[in-house]
Amino acid sequence: MPILIGFNPVLRFISSDPALLFLTFTSGTALYRARGQPWTALFVASAYLNLVSLILCLRLLEGVPRADHRRRRPLQLAVLVLAATLNATFAYQVSKWVTPDGAAVIWFATAAVTACGAFLLCGGDGPPRPGARARAAR
Repeated sequence: MPILIGFNPVLRFISSDPALLFLTFTSGTALYRARGQPWTALFVASAYLNLVSLILCLRLLEGVPRADHRRRRPLQLAVLVLAATLNATFAYQVSKWVTPDGAAVIWFATAAVTACGAFLLCGGDGPPRPGARARAAR
């Protein structure tokens, strides 16, 4: 089995982290339990693929230097879109089980988290440099 993992980059990525192995195992278990329920199986598969893609994009983003905006910006947008779709997917699943008032609170919280994430992730280029206020005041 280790020989197969060495040649397959997807298996190498998943096996590199115990948390990803656990996520893969539990998602496989959930897919097995969802047999006969296509919408539940679709939810489990899409959430798994979304989460693995999000982790991969975050790892790639961590490896890009902060000053390289040309490579960082697409990764930041990908992280934002993946996180927003994951939040919306879970909000949709939870809002099916609560009252309409509870669903409104859930969707408001989802929108607020997404907006805050967009601001923190893409709103600026990092902490202000020393002396930036003095230059801006001139």
